[in-house]
Amino acid sequence: MRVLHLTSIYPTKSKPNNPVIKDLIHNLNYLCDNDVIISKKVPLPFSAGRYHSDERIVGHFGLPYGLFARTRLASISRNTLRMYAEECSSYEVIHAHTLVDGKAALDISRSFGIPYVVSLRNTCISQIKTLLTARSVYLQILEEASSIITISQVLKKEISDFLEKKGRSALIERVRVVPNAIDESVVKMKDKSTSDSVKLVTACNLIKRKNVERLIKAFSLICKRQKNCQLEIIGDGTQRKRLQKLVESLQLDDSVVFLGSLPRWKVLTKFDEADLFVMVSLKETFGMVYLEALARGLPIIWSENRGIDGLFRECVGIATNPKKVQKIGEAIVSVVGDLQYYTSNVRRFQENEIKDYFFSSTVKTIFSLYNSVLLKRSGNRLFG
Repeated sequence: MRVLHLTSIYPTKSKPNNPVIKDLIHNLNYLCDNDVIISKKVPLPFSAGRYHSDERIVGHFGLPYGLFARTRLASISRNTLRMYAEECSSYEVIHAHTLVDGKAALDISRSFGIPYVVSLRNTCISQIKTLLTARSVYLQILEEASSIITISQVLKKEISDFLEKKGRSALIERVRVVPNAIDESVVKMKDKSTSDSVKLVTACNLIKRKNVERLIKAFSLICKRQKNCQLEIIGDGTQRKRLQKLVESLQLDDSVVFLGSLPRWKVLTKFDEADLFVMVSLKETFGMVYLEALARGLPIIWSENRGIDGLFRECVGIATNPKKVQKIGEAIVSVVGDLQYYTSNVRRFQENEIKDYFFSSTVKTIFSLYNSVLLKRSGNRLFG
C-alpha cells in the first residue's frame, strides 16, 4: 500500500516542530510505503510554490489570524497539484494531518479517485468554528473524507457536537479516536520514594495557554501548608521573565526552579526524580508529555475537558479546573496526600494499559483504518 501524507505540522530543517507526525510515519513504514508532502507558509505571496529544498515542501502564502483562510487553502491545493500531480496519481490512500492540509487531499481525491482520511486537532476544530469564510470548505473536506481521526475523546465529542448542530450528524459515525503514541523504550517502573520531601514537575512551553502562572500561584498555597515541597519548571518561552518575577514576589525562590529547555533524555531523568507531574493548560490538543510522565511512573494532574481527559481507564491522577487557582491547589493536595495510591495505580497502568499508546499499537490501528477505507472504496466501485 502506498500512502501520501499531507502535513503542515511536520518538522523541517528550518522549523523543527513537534516530531509526533514524523515519528508516526516512521513507524508506519514497517507496514506500508509512505511519502510526505509538507506545506510551508512563506513570507511573500510571489514566493508561494517556489520553495526549493531537498525536502518535499510546497510553499504557500497565508496571512495571520486566519485572514483569507479560504484563499490559503486553495493556494496549498493548487501548488501541491501543480508540483506533484504526476506522483499523486500513484497513491492508494491520502492522509491529511490537519484541516489546512485537507483541501489538497479533497482536490487530489476528486482528480484521481483516491480516498483520504483527515486528522483533527484542537486548532482544526477552532478553525472550523471561527473562520466563517472558510467553513463551507472545511465541511466539504469532512463530508468527502472516508474517515475522520481525532486524538482524544474530548476532541471527538467537540467535533461531534458541532457536526450535530450543523445538521451533519451522519458524519459522526466516521469519527475515530486514535491517540498519540510513545516509544515503548520510554517506559520505566518507578522506585518507591523514601524521602519526606515532595517534588512536583511540569514541562511545557512557557506561554500563556500553558497556564504556568496559575500553577505557581496554586503551588504557593501548598507551600504554606507543607514543608519540603519543590516545583521544577522545564521549558522556555515568552512568559519566562514574567513567571520568574511572580516567583520572586511570592517569595518562592528556594522552592521553584526554572530549568529551561532540556534535551528529551534529561526531561525523562527529571521525571524519574519527581513525585508528581502537573500541567493545567487552558487549551490542549493531547499533551504527549502526560504519556511520557506516566511512562516514567508519575501520577499526573491535568485540565478537565481538555486533552487527555477521559482517555485512561486507570485512575492515574486528577483532572481539575485550570482557571481556578484554588482547584488546582486542591488537586495537588489530594494527590500528594495519597501519593502511594496514585503511584500504585500508575504502576498498574504501566503493566496493563500503556501498551495501547505504543507506536506498535497506534500504527496497526491506522493501517487497519487505511485498509478499511480501501475496502469500502472497492465495495462502492463494485456495487455502487
